[in-house]
Amino acid sequence: MIYIDPKDVKLSPRQKQVLLLLVQGLIDKEVGAKLGIDEGTANTHRKGLIDKFWPLVGFRPTIPDLVQIALALGYIKNKFEKKNPLR
Repeated sequence: MIYIDPKDVKLSPRQKQVLLLLVQGLIDKEVGAKLGIDEGTANTHRKGLIDKFWPLVGFRPTIPDLVQIALALGYIKNKFEKKNPLR
């Protein structure tokens, strides 16, 4: 599991959009089509996210790592997380 303090991360609205599409499993071409940008621009945004998170996690994050980062930042929810029946 990857732990990141949300205070350490500043994402632009576009970076957050790209991150959310990547964690849904979209490839650069699909991200570009969804956002109305070129595939190369989507690729640049993806690489920028990887470069941004690299020093925070201590290694070059992969797409599965970006999913864990999005979970850690609260951008997505884990639908498989068990609910505490006592709450």
